[in-house]
Amino acid sequence: MSLVRIGVIGVGGISGVHLENLRQMEGVEIAALCDLSERVLSNRIEAFGGRGYADFHEMLEKEDLQGVLLCTPPKVRLEPIRACVDKRIPVFVEKPPSVTLEEGEEIRALLAESDHPHMVGFVFRWAEFVRPALEAIAGRQVYGIRSHYFADMMFPEARERCSPIYYDKSLSGGLIGDQALHILDLIRHATGAEARRISAFGNNLMCPKGPGINTEETVAIQLELETGVVASHLHTWAFPRWEIEMTLFGDNFDLTLHLSENRAEGQIDGKKAVFAQESQLHYPEMEAFIELVRTGDRALARSDYTDSLKTLALTQAVDRSVVTGEMVNL
Repeated sequence: MSLVRIGVIGVGGISGVHLENLRQMEGVEIAALCDLSERVLSNRIEAFGGRGYADFHEMLEKEDLQGVLLCTPPKVRLEPIRACVDKRIPVFVEKPPSVTLEEGEEIRALLAESDHPHMVGFVFRWAEFVRPALEAIAGRQVYGIRSHYFADMMFPEARERCSPIYYDKSLSGGLIGDQALHILDLIRHATGAEARRISAFGNNLMCPKGPGINTEETVAIQLELETGVVASHLHTWAFPRWEIEMTLFGDNFDLTLHLSENRAEGQIDGKKAVFAQESQLHYPEMEAFIELVRTGDRALARSDYTDSLKTLALTQAVDRSVVTGEMVNL
């Protein structure tokens, strides 16, 4: 098995999960890490090894890398991706694909014109308990979808531990663009359908907007898909713990995906159905990226940049509905 040398650009936040998974994979070397924060970079090098860089251009120039993980804040996407394209290094892009559709379209065109190998990290598309659950109901009529994503990120202690980037829509997309997009993407993925109408409402009853916080803390989203399926999602950062679930029901089935517990259960044709994942949630998607690097198999990228922009566009339509108070037709 050939050794895959990986570099990571942006080593705060979610990168720690990916680095831990990479460390457990046979034939993978964490070769280089890049971050502007000396403290964060030093801590990651101590934990996972690799040479450290403050400049990703220097890292890509000096290191012989077979793949790169881009885990920077969402506003920092275009230039690192362009640099990876120039070096012909496959790149894993964390979600969201961009903060704006304008920059996202520029990146999409760049990747398409160069036919560059890449994937975007919408983790639930690779989850080992989600995929067989969806395969078990493939071809059946879905009647409706209900979901919720509860988190504690507006509590003072959470704001102390979380990066301030999350609370600024212009930097991260806020609650909708950074987090609800996971659920919106899974709805698209599970149904194979796009939304045609959106109505959404938000509030800040626990933590009012002000300096450093311009995202809503609770949002209710109603979607009508082009197939006629309706979906309802409630998302909040004002809940004392994390809880993520999605229930799909339809022709002789109901399935609940317990997305924060790595399991799914329900009934199909009157029989109990249970699906579970033993590995860490993000492990399968990182395993898929390493296999893409080794084989060049683009089919492993269940979310490419073009498709990921459709989810980004959906989140921005939701945000527009929240801000204007109007239904958005797509």
